[in-house]
Amino acid sequence: MSDLYLRKAFVTVGGVKFGGRINFEVYRGNSAAAMNKSKVSIYNLSKESRSAVDRRQGKIVINAGYGEDAPILFVGDFGIATNENPTPVFHDRKGPDVITTIEMADGDQDLAGAYAGVSLGSGSTVAQVFEYIKGTLGIPVGSVPASLKSFQFLNGFTFDGSLRKLMTDMGATIGADVSIQNGALQIVPKGTSTGEPTVLLTSATGLIGIPNKTDMGFKAKSLLNALLTPGRQVRIESKFLTAPAVFSIDRVKHVGDTHDNDWYSEIENGMGGGAV
Repeated sequence: MSDLYLRKAFVTVGGVKFGGRINFEVYRGNSAAAMNKSKVSIYNLSKESRSAVDRRQGKIVINAGYGEDAPILFVGDFGIATNENPTPVFHDRKGPDVITTIEMADGDQDLAGAYAGVSLGSGSTVAQVFEYIKGTLGIPVGSVPASLKSFQFLNGFTFDGSLRKLMTDMGATIGADVSIQNGALQIVPKGTSTGEPTVLLTSATGLIGIPNKTDMGFKAKSLLNALLTPGRQVRIESKFLTAPAVFSIDRVKHVGDTHDNDWYSEIENGMGGGAV
């Protein structure tokens, strides 16, 4: 399909849109235990724009795709400084280019150091716990799947600790993948998907090379595709497979450069079950 080669990408920082040469790496998974993260480099910003980015205000949004409409690939916050990574924004010069690089994470500002102290009486439900998480985070949440609404804590529910641990513990308790995706809480029961339309990957729709079956599931590579997100179902059809591979995505890596060859997505499942 010819439209798969009309690349387009831009970055919005605190509501200000930047184009030109952009390259990025995005890593997303379906677990709150590992933060979704990204790194984006923007070339040759003006001095004023570099100063604005240095203020680290607002959300960062990466849009990347094809043609006139580039869909959202990642929404995140400026990364939090650590000893290993003292600054999430830095500038470098390579030849004639001044390159501004931003490191970010999805939900990092919301979860970093966030405390959870909740005590619910007997007969309390999983939906109540997720309402607490939603209220504490102050972010949108998808509806609690119907299969989980009836889950009750007959002896009540008490938790005292980090909010991230509460999310991972709840996922383990109810058998679901709980994560933050583009600034919203996502709850997907294991063995299912988000319910969005299945993404078809073939050689005509962007599949690259040979999809590989692993001990736990599948790995595959395609041209950059923002529809490939954790929890979404994908169907892979290839002459190298004896039958189509259909599974829910556990991990995805997006890599792109508007002025170079890199422009692909790599997907994998196997954290929450094999292909079906």
